[in-house]
Amino acid sequence: MIGDLMNDPFVCAEWTTRLLGVAEVYAAATKLGNWRDYTNVGAQSWNLVTVTRPRARNWTPAKVCLEYPGFLCLLAARLAAGVVLTIYPIDIACFAALGIVVVVTILMDWRDGGLGETASYRLQAVVSVALLLRFVAPESGLACQAILVFIGVNSVGSYFASFVVKLGDPEWRNGTKVFVVTNNTFLGNRTTAKFLAAFPQVVRALTWQVLAFELCFPLTLVSGAPLNLVLVSCGLLFHLINRILFQLPGFVLAYAVTYPAVIHVGGLIGMF
Repeated sequence: MIGDLMNDPFVCAEWTTRLLGVAEVYAAATKLGNWRDYTNVGAQSWNLVTVTRPRARNWTPAKVCLEYPGFLCLLAARLAAGVVLTIYPIDIACFAALGIVVVVTILMDWRDGGLGETASYRLQAVVSVALLLRFVAPESGLACQAILVFIGVNSVGSYFASFVVKLGDPEWRNGTKVFVVTNNTFLGNRTTAKFLAAFPQVVRALTWQVLAFELCFPLTLVSGAPLNLVLVSCGLLFHLINRILFQLPGFVLAYAVTYPAVIHVGGLIGMF
């Protein structure tokens, strides 16, 4: 299977589409499971998330889609699209499902106003748009390969851009940022924060581990196998650890969606 991901762009695109479907199903199902949070008296009601955007709150098209109960219909559409992508990754139904994912993701991103898992939404939207373009020339291996290169380079670039931004923050450089984030009311995990408070050396190691990983991950595109596969495996572990430390579960699957393309591009470059 790994050999196919590296050598066959169509197989790689198919697996990327299936993983995107799984990510969409998980994201939609998680929110639907917490549907009470999106009612008019919930913790993430339309009135609360738009408290600093009064014009958006009263815009009728937005209210219809993003206020309860319309928002639940939007999530149901996202769930259905995810199921289609998982089962029919190369069918014409896939084209329609990708379109739904793009529209719903943009609306959800706008609803959240840049908070929470916005970055994971945007990454999935970028992948969806790229996979949509595949249908312009569905039989072209070169076009499919170009799309995979775009997805892989975008994924790797997001890691490196994150590293550059973090490097400008003194709390990342001095090794305390992981505790600061885990102790945050919105993103944090209080149980983890209590544990880390007693072990500052662990906090420092975890903080610098994040920086080291984001700095090294671009090597996936030039290292070739087996280092390419090792780094991708470390990427999954990295996001799973972050899932424990922070309240951002969507990032695990959002980045995993891009890993087949990263493996494929690394295999291409490793041939030279």
